[in-house]
Amino acid sequence: MRIIPVVDLLDGVAVHAVRGERSRYRPVQSQLCSGSDPAVVARALVDYCAAPVLYVADLDGIVRGAPQTAALARLARALPGVELWLDAGFTDGASALEMIASLQEEGAVVTPVFGSETLRAESVHEFARDAVLSLDRRLDAPLGDPALWRDASHWPARVIAMSLDRVGSFSGPDLATIADIRRRAGNDRTIVGAGGVRHTSEYTGSVPYRGQRVLVAGCAISALEIASELAVSEADQVVTTNRRQRYVLPKLSAGVPTDHLAFSRAAALAAERSAKSPAKRMTAATSSSAFATASKSN
Repeated sequence: MRIIPVVDLLDGVAVHAVRGERSRYRPVQSQLCSGSDPAVVARALVDYCAAPVLYVADLDGIVRGAPQTAALARLARALPGVELWLDAGFTDGASALEMIASLQEEGAVVTPVFGSETLRAESVHEFARDAVLSLDRRLDAPLGDPALWRDASHWPARVIAMSLDRVGSFSGPDLATIADIRRRAGNDRTIVGAGGVRHTSEYTGSVPYRGQRVLVAGCAISALEIASELAVSEADQVVTTNRRQRYVLPKLSAGVPTDHLAFSRAAALAAERSAKSPAKRMTAATSSSAFATASKSN
């Protein structure tokens, strides 16, 4: 599985995208770094994901037609050797080439991303071999010329299925749209899913994930159980990620359930005897408090 981190740029800072409602975008606040400087945020994301590629959405270019040239150049200088997938509101191949040429002078490796939101349909024939097409949707409606969605014959080798109304939410990704684009794209193209994550509370079973590559973020009990179920079902690949290592006791030890060994009558009687001693009672209370604190932190 390939994970591509994303940085959204607006007015010179990295912003937190929410459902494609760009008026609500605010500067990023992340535990990975301090502030919302695009170069700092991008470096933290690339390092954390160990990613050779970074997707950059220049919202000034997409919405206003005014790409943030200076911010993009500084971003390129801060990420030597990292390939930038850049969506700056390109309308055709010529506009992409002009922007890429200026960034290449900074030593950047740039791949243009043509978003259906801004791309002119007649320009689809101008795609370079290494270009990326982003098929953008919002509220189940295609953005841009519908012809870009209907005719797959001119799609490049890499296609992004972007559901903007699910970005920054717990309602994505749109598995049905991804499956439809994959079916029409054929086996020779790479499909990249984009747009939101799903909370474990929405998991109803492994059936919707048959043949999918699934990333399970976190290592709470619910995440581990879902990852385990997906791994033995028909999911194509399951990847888990977490900030800290979690040590999980096996369910069985020598054929005996682990909880039967840990929570036995002998252990309960020993705890009762310990509680009768004032000194030991204080120790027991302290241990209980420590366990409660640890439980809350998890």
